[in-house]
Parts: sequence; structure tokens; C-alpha cells
Amino acid sequence: MADQIYPTFFIGLGGTGGKTVNRIARKFKTNWNYETLRNSVAFFTFDTDRGDLEGFSDIPKENRFLLHIPRKKEFVDRVRGAGYLDPDPFYTSWMHPDYGFHIEGGKGAGQIRIESRLTFTYRIEHPDLQLGHRDILRAFQDAIGRALDPDNNATRRQPAYFQIFCFGSIAGGTGSGSFLPLAYTLQHLLQERGWETITSLCLFDPEVFEPEVQNALKKDIHANGYAALMETDHFMRLSAEGGHHSLPKKIRFHTRKAWPRLVDRAPATIVYLCGIPKHFSMEKIASMINAVADASYFQVFSPLLGLQEAESVNFVRHQLGLVQQVFSAHYGAFGCCLLHVPDEDILLYCGLRFAETA
Repeated sequence: MADQIYPTFFIGLGGTGGKTVNRIARKFKTNWNYETLRNSVAFFTFDTDRGDLEGFSDIPKENRFLLHIPRKKEFVDRVRGAGYLDPDPFYTSWMHPDYGFHIEGGKGAGQIRIESRLTFTYRIEHPDLQLGHRDILRAFQDAIGRALDPDNNATRRQPAYFQIFCFGSIAGGTGSGSFLPLAYTLQHLLQERGWETITSLCLFDPEVFEPEVQNALKKDIHANGYAALMETDHFMRLSAEGGHHSLPKKIRFHTRKAWPRLVDRAPATIVYLCGIPKHFSMEKIASMINAVADASYFQVFSPLLGLQEAESVNFVRHQLGLVQQVFSAHYGAFGCCLLHVPDEDILLYCGLRFAETA
């Protein structure tokens, strides 16, 4: 591991994303260079299920956020214009008028994307410090401040890239509904400081969860996945320069009332869609979560990332030429090969052989 790295956030959304980031955080704590790099790296997790959050013990408690709206029914009625109130277009522009939101919070999003989209947006706009909820924006700003502190010699400052690794499932409601507002929130905060975000979205495909999902719910997780992928494809087209005349230049999207209502940049630099090939079997979802977490850890804390950056530029240029700059796609394996040298075992063996022949 180098003595300098780009400032990096690992963010988990929902149970799957939280487990992935929790494993990465656990590995990072045991690294020999942890004390040097600890202020340049931060770990966060967001969930609509209170029970999931309590299990992510390797992520700092102050960086574990419950996506929850106190007195939710009153809030939803208010923004929809109940009684003599005027509707709030900040919310009603994307809230379906006939959808009935879950009133009881803290038990998950129920495979419904709009539930976590509403709660994440609410938590950004209303810190609710008086209710004991930590301000999400303040938590991000504090971690950014530690990473970019002039006295932090572990942060690589040229070029001014800030790495964001976001993990979540597009099968459940929490991850599929909140990864877009999260990506644009961090993009806005870092642009204000003059830093470019290099965001990697790592999304788990609904098929990964089929073996552990009841038959009655399978159509729900696939509907979530389809909607999330369509939305992702739409926003990722903002990354194409020139090309097809139908490509959008700006898209209406906002996570705070005080921020611009249009975005002109894609939410991510690259999107990893993690699924299981038909010819490949995996007994438990945990095995895949561990594989993705371990590969992501080595991607950041090894020379792998620099090699990938050099190759990806040429690959994207090639792909854009093939598809007339509408989109690019790269199908392949997510993971890494590791040569593990058992140095302690070799040392012990040599010592025993030396003792035997002495």
C-alpha cells in the first residue's frame, strides 16, 4: 500500500451495500498502513432498516444513518398540499399523487424505490438535529475536511480527484432509490471545493437474490431493478460528449431546494452491475458480497487502480466509436487475482531446516 492515496469514501446503501462496506472497513483497519491513511478514507452506510444498521460494527457509529421520517404521514400530507396548504413542487414533481407511503419507518423500504428516495431527500433537506439525528451533510463535510486538511500528508492532491465507491442492490428499495441523490449530493459538495469526483457505482443485480427471495416477491425485485437500470442509463448519457443528437444536455434532478434544479453531469464515472452468470453457481449471497468487497479493497489499496485507469480511457474511446457515443458497455468479470506469498510459513520452514542441519 502506498503512503499517499486519493481521498476516498466507501458508501453502502441498504443491507447489501452496508455488508460490503463493513467488510472493506474491517480489512482496512488491519492494514499495516492504517494509521497513515485513516484520515484520507471514510466509511458510511445508509439504511431504511434499523436492524441492519446495528450489525455494521466496523463502520463508525456516527457514519451509520437511518433513513427515516418522523411523523411521516403529516409530512407527506403537507408537501402534497393537504388542507389549505399549497403543494411543494420540490417533492410533488416526482412523487406519484396516488401512491400511499409506508407510515411506519425503520423496517425497510419494502422493495419500493420511492420510499428511500423520499427519506434520503428528506434527511438531506431536514437535518432534524433536535431529534437526535446527525446531519448527513455535516458528516460528509467533516470527513471531506479531514481528508483535505493541509496537514494530511497521506492525501494525494494532484490531480484533484476524490474517489467515491458506492455499493447497493437494485433489487431492494433502499439502494435502488437512493444511489442517484447520494451521487449528486457528493458531486455538489466536492465541486464547491474544486475537486473532481471519480464515482464508481457497484450495483447488485436482482438475479443474485432470487434463491433467497419468496416467489411472491420476485416480480417486485425485478421491477425495482428494471426501473433503476433505466434511470441509470438515462442519467449516464450525460457523460457522452457530442454524438447522437437525441442525447440530453441537462436533466431535471435535485436533492436540495437551495441547489440547482438541473444536472449536466453523469452521476458516476463507471457503473459495475454485479450478477451471476448462468453457468456459475454460488451457494449464498454472502459469498458474492465478500468477493465484491475484497476485489474493491484491492482495487483501491494496491497498484490495480492506476492500471485500470490507464486501460479504461482507451477502452471507453473504443466503445464510444462503436456505439456512436450513445452509451458504452463493458461485460466482464468483477474480481481480482491474488498471489499470496506465505512469507511467515517460508521463514518458519527455513528456520527448521537450518536448525536441522546446524
